[in-house]
Amino acid sequence: MPSSTPAVAHYAGMLAAEVLPSEALCLTAVRGLTTAEALARFGADGPTRLTTIVDAGTATTNAFPDELPLVLAGEHSGWVVLVEDNGFHGSLPETLARLSVGGVAVCAYWNVDFDSAISLARDGEVVGTFEFALGGLPQAGPLTPFLVGLDFEDADTLCASALAFVDQVTGVRLGATWALAAHPAAVIADPDSLSGTTGWLAVNAPEVFEALPAADPDLLRDLADAAAARACAANGITYPPEHPDDLAALSHAAHQRALELRWDRCAPTDEVDPAAVLRADFARRTADTTAERALTARAHAYAAALTARSADPVDAVAETIAHACQADRPHWDALRAAVAARL
Repeated sequence: MPSSTPAVAHYAGMLAAEVLPSEALCLTAVRGLTTAEALARFGADGPTRLTTIVDAGTATTNAFPDELPLVLAGEHSGWVVLVEDNGFHGSLPETLARLSVGGVAVCAYWNVDFDSAISLARDGEVVGTFEFALGGLPQAGPLTPFLVGLDFEDADTLCASALAFVDQVTGVRLGATWALAAHPAAVIADPDSLSGTTGWLAVNAPEVFEALPAADPDLLRDLADAAAARACAANGITYPPEHPDDLAALSHAAHQRALELRWDRCAPTDEVDPAAVLRADFARRTADTTAERALTARAHAYAAALTARSADPVDAVAETIAHACQADRPHWDALRAAVAARL
């Protein structure tokens, strides 16, 4: 039985005791990097704070419906282990590829909808991935040597088996002492986590999206340029940019700072008295988020100026309009109508 495998039994116990998050977890390990290097490649290159997995998860929950992507990282026996409570960034092929350049990275991931994956990457390439919630085992391949003694048929030990896979790749068995300790953590201010532009226009302005393929490329360029100009004007940013090569860094810095302010607002309280906890929750929900929102809008405005320069004119319009909406929400309807009128 899978539960009789020592590693599976160990992680099943940790998940049952909520020493590790059981509902949604992304646990990634990488060899050959320092903690700071691993965080930077992960997309979390900002200031770190010492926190626990539990407290990072609580902050993320407190931020809802806003997003607060956090990752905690700590060294263990020559590996850096990166933990996201209810996150997914470490499971992305591009993240694993970056982490594994010059080394090895491995990940186990699942969420409340039971999307799932175990993955292995070497030297900048994801060499194997398997959606373990489907059950069974993958076909013979790069994952096979690390699946000895494991299967994914028992629903009660599916997630424990995924963690045991990471264990068998790394040779590292995470215990409660490591999992409950404070480790450096940072916000994930990756450009992809800011944008969310893939498919955005098709959902939010289908009449615009459907008209793009047939439109004249010069018109599309003009529309992207106009949308970027509106986004920048709403945020006090000069357009066209004087230093276009700086746009990505400026967007990243504003996005990162906005997430750090959100983390300040949503950090768990040390209070244990129910009345004090309730007061803290009320204070968080009624806190002034003006600076946080302004920085987020500014990040999108810089991103709009950047995506307006995309090589493909259809992509340029779709991505720039998505950012322009987030940069100037009060005038989204006007922007949508103006673009539609010209197509």
